Amino acid sequence: MKMKKTFLVGMASVILATSVSFGASAAKAEIQTIGDIPTRIITDFENLDGATTDNHDAFFGSGSANGVDFGVKGGLGTDASKALVFGNVTADNYYAEASYNPNFDDGAKTEGFEGATDFIMHVDAGGETDGLAFQFVFGEWEYTATGEPRMKKNPETGKNENAITFWKFADDVNTVYYALEDGGTSWTKYTGTSNSYVRLPSGFKGYVRIPLDSFDPSWNSTDANDKVDFKHFTRFSFYYGMYNRHKTTGYAMAIDDIGFCGAELAQNENMNNNNNNGNNAGNNSGNNTGGTVDEDHSTGGNTGDNDDFAETNDVGKNENTPFVTPDTGDATAIYVLISIVLASGILIVLATKNMKDHC
Repeated sequence: MKMKKTFLVGMASVILATSVSFGASAAKAEIQTIGDIPTRIITDFENLDGATTDNHDAFFGSGSANGVDFGVKGGLGTDASKALVFGNVTADNYYAEASYNPNFDDGAKTEGFEGATDFIMHVDAGGETDGLAFQFVFGEWEYTATGEPRMKKNPETGKNENAITFWKFADDVNTVYYALEDGGTSWTKYTGTSNSYVRLPSGFKGYVRIPLDSFDPSWNSTDANDKVDFKHFTRFSFYYGMYNRHKTTGYAMAIDDIGFCGAELAQNENMNNNNNNGNNAGNNSGNNTGGTVDEDHSTGGNTGDNDDFAETNDVGKNENTPFVTPDTGDATAIYVLISIVLASGILIVLATKNMKDHC
């Protein structure tokens, strides 16, 4: 029976060790400057080469069964680096999803975003033969005004779980976002959206930043404290219509350097390091967070793009679906971690009981 006791204790130790190392380790990216704006990047996808929506837990959404090839490949990110590439195989008139969950990415850096005013990403639209139009949502745990996590009962299990706020790019004539082409020195301002699409000119390659006040809670989620909390992200989701034309180049678009930016990031860094030399890095904390803006493209909320998709609730139907009910990818990491901890506790109890019975 000693062997049984040793085995149980050993298994419990292994499971506990696994639960501790499970998911992305908390880390803070170094501040870099993009278009004169201090920026921290959550992921540049460099450590996820070859990962797809079919084979890696960090990604979920549409996959090979849907006729698409969504995954990390080289050559289409910043400076020809790796990026999340939206490739087409056989899909046509298909509304597709590619979502990234940083909790399953060991290389994700998810701390240090307090004070950020904008979401930022690098976009390569070189595979699109027409103007680019895609939708974007990110999810995070919801917190109360006093900083406590807000819990919500799961109707299927009856158990309380962390409530999630799904931040959707707002569908409004006054919604603002900015674009900085590779090699450029100033941000182009875009005003107005139709069906919540980020719209960019054909062949665009560069950074896009979206002020956080251009996002609204969606998918029946709420925001208890009227702000992005930056404490626990669950997804960064991209929705895109795949057509035959995308097979010409083998890809529709590519996403790289997902993160957040804002002048106050640098200011907070100085304060945290007790090295605030009085530089006022955060005076410009509104929609324009310090970058030069030389153009204003006001769309009036409707650009007439051919990718204006029908308002339905079914991903993958012939009509392209803006903002469907979220996938289970947000909760998977939590469920698995809870299961691991519970399993380890059971094994420890069994091991302890066995030791008492046979001492």
